[in-house]
Amino acid sequence: MVAMGKGTSLGDPVTVEQVPDLVASRHDIDEYLNANRAYDMFDFLLKELITRQPADPLQHLLDCLQTPHPTGPLKIVVAGPPGVNRRALAKSIAETFGLEHISAGDLLGEAGVDTADCVMADEERAAKLVVQKVKEVSSKMEGYVLDGFPRTRFQATFLKEESVVPAHVIVLKASAEFIHRQQEEGTFEGKRVSAQVLEQKLHLFSGHTSAALEAYQDRVTFVDAEGHPGDILDEMARVVRKLPRSRGPQPLPRVVLLGPPGVGASEHAAR
Repeated sequence: MVAMGKGTSLGDPVTVEQVPDLVASRHDIDEYLNANRAYDMFDFLLKELITRQPADPLQHLLDCLQTPHPTGPLKIVVAGPPGVNRRALAKSIAETFGLEHISAGDLLGEAGVDTADCVMADEERAAKLVVQKVKEVSSKMEGYVLDGFPRTRFQATFLKEESVVPAHVIVLKASAEFIHRQQEEGTFEGKRVSAQVLEQKLHLFSGHTSAALEAYQDRVTFVDAEGHPGDILDEMARVVRKLPRSRGPQPLPRVVLLGPPGVGASEHAAR
């Protein structure tokens, strides 16, 4: 018969003097917490309480835990210059993962603003429309894909004020030559614009994107947008399926040092 530990049987019950040996179980505890992403779960719940300050904190936490993602609804940013089929790809990613597609261009269009021939739409108006939509979706504990937003550092401050931290930021990249060729061949996404306006938009994108996404550098992934749309979508889906780095403490390194006699393995191991 396998020996049972102290306090694990009716014949040897736990006493008030007994202290659990947590040190001996530290490895098992850490393995369990990391495997179940417990640290990320608590991080999400704490942020929800701090940012939303609900009247009924307990009910709000229960609502949070009912979401498909216990570490929080999935939030994705898809950025890219004009002419890389960004809108269609962002919508496909949203449909694939059951997320809301939020496009600043669509919201401005619904508000009666024509953005086709303008180089840069009203930043503040676009930001307010996007933030309003983000709040609406977040109130239902649903995730979303931000399509082409933020485009500038100014717009990024609106997301920061709402404590919006995306799990993934996907930046579609393509050369200017490829984009101009797309327009010449009639495969350009959206309304055709003059070569001058297109060049201005490309210049603004390259000048503002790095600053707009500066706060998210640790979660930015660049995806080549010059390939087949199906391949691009597959790569984007692969990125989204990657788990973000855990918020929990990183496990101590475990190193095995091997070597033949006489190479000083013990001395190197001690160092």
